[in-house]
Amino acid sequence: MILTILASWALASDPSAPQVAPATPPAKKERMICRTMELTGTRMGSGRVCKRESEWRKDKEDAEHVLNGRRDLFDASPTRPGG
Repeated sequence: MILTILASWALASDPSAPQVAPATPPAKKERMICRTMELTGTRMGSGRVCKRESEWRKDKEDAEHVLNGRRDLFDASPTRPGG
């Protein structure tokens, strides 16, 4: 037992010994968000959709990207007809 303690002490004080990087903390668990959504084409009325916070954020960014792309199509015309 004393030999083990001395060996670990010697390794700890040896500057040429490989350094062990500290363990990274576990990733923070992302919370789930559930929303009630209107379902199109059903008589059930609405349904519950649960996603992680990052998934909701990505869906919102994707929708904004699509809307901005559609807006650019309408803004591209230099003049309006009849005007």
